[in-house]
Amino acid sequence: MKFTLRVDIDFEKLAEAELLDGVCIFKTDRQDLSVEQLWHLYMVFQRVERSFRYLKTTLGVRPILHHIEHRSDAHIFIAILACHLLHTIEQLCRVHGDQRSWPTLSAELDTRQAVTVEMDDASGRRHHLRLVTKQTESQKQIYRLPGMSDCTPRTRRYVVEPPGSDETEEAVVST
Repeated sequence: MKFTLRVDIDFEKLAEAELLDGVCIFKTDRQDLSVEQLWHLYMVFQRVERSFRYLKTTLGVRPILHHIEHRSDAHIFIAILACHLLHTIEQLCRVHGDQRSWPTLSAELDTRQAVTVEMDDASGRRHHLRLVTKQTESQKQIYRLPGMSDCTPRTRRYVVEPPGSDETEEAVVST
């Protein structure tokens, strides 16, 4: 069995479509807005959309699994506060020429890890050693944006005496 493929191209429509490649088209009935005002409104709309996306994904507002109203309200309040923080970080980046969005910044910052090592010594005391990985150059640049000069937490060592001992829990900070 033999097939034949026939293609008809409407070159006029193709030329019209190519003129619009990479162009954003807005349709509105508002005659009182300039091009700049329309673009500004579109950018505000995009920010609102991005905020809802952050709330639902990055900040995990949905589903709300609280059964008490004030806990649900607190969850939403904290998520909205965090959303404002994310936008502030993005804005600080833009002011300094960094056009990355929060998901990109977050992925960069997520590579930094904190580890707590716990071990018992011969006398039954439990030692907790908290270590944080070093910052990459890119992370240092992100931390500097809000004016944070050194974001390297010191190594922390906690010693917990065994139950029943006369000693109380002591915290020793070492660098």
